[in-house]
Amino acid sequence: MTSGKKSSNDRVIDEPIVQDTSEQADFSYEESVKRLEEIVTLLERGDAPLEQSMTLFREGIALADQCAKTLQAMKEELTALVGEDGREVPLDIMENA
Repeated sequence: MTSGKKSSNDRVIDEPIVQDTSEQADFSYEESVKRLEEIVTLLERGDAPLEQSMTLFREGIALADQCAKTLQAMKEELTALVGEDGREVPLDIMENA
């Protein structure tokens, strides 16, 4: 017998599920990955209406793009700090970069 109380997963389907893109821009990398995992879980369940599924998919694509850009920026920074071969770059080279 069901209690009539909705689970947190049901609530997500019934309520608006799109995060404001300005909110997403404020997400840390870890928050973005967590939200992306939530979206994947919801989409895999397959019980969201088509329109909500498409909205979730769009949000997921935006988050994945944001994460990829963050990782690329970190890679470039690390490369600048340690060079392509993984060795530390002398500071005088860094000042000219």
